[in-house]
Amino acid sequence: METILKYLIDNKEWIFSGLGIFIIGGIISLIKFIINRNKKASKKTMKQINNDNSSGTQIGIQNNYYQTGDKK
Repeated sequence: METILKYLIDNKEWIFSGLGIFIIGGIISLIKFIINRNKKASKKTMKQINNDNSSGTQIGIQNNYYQTGDKK
């Protein structure tokens, strides 16, 4: 631990310069990517029930049939 602290103190100008921040940010991003890649992706499901011989359409985005000003 002492050697790491000494290294940080001796190289603080390089570490906190633009290049050091870029490298540290890249390492953090890589770690986050690896952690998120290993998590299972949750499956999103949608269910629609149609009764009395009715038919329906189910889409995954907001359905906007009206133009601006045509809303009833």
